[in-house]
Amino acid sequence: MPAQPRLIYLTTREPKRHFEDIVQVRGAGWTQKLIAYVERTPVAQSQRWSGFEGFVAFWETYQDLCLDLLGRMTIPVSRQPAKFGAPEDLREAALSHFVIST
Repeated sequence: MPAQPRLIYLTTREPKRHFEDIVQVRGAGWTQKLIAYVERTPVAQSQRWSGFEGFVAFWETYQDLCLDLLGRMTIPVSRQPAKFGAPEDLREAALSHFVIST
């Protein structure tokens, strides 16, 4: 039987709020590590994105790119809201998308 790839993409309508919530749980060390990573990327440097606001701008741009690419996919794609701390909702969506009965 040939492979039947499928994709689940986690998206958020409010990236800034989403990351603010995650920062509260993950802490300053985790946040600074990710901000430093983003600040070193060529796109962040060319756009002069820095700090938390630059981090959010990076992920908003990245999400827009991903959503554009998802619209061109020829495999089934399920877009699910990224809900920090709600894995049971995602589990049900994934099982349904992959047609796995429990």
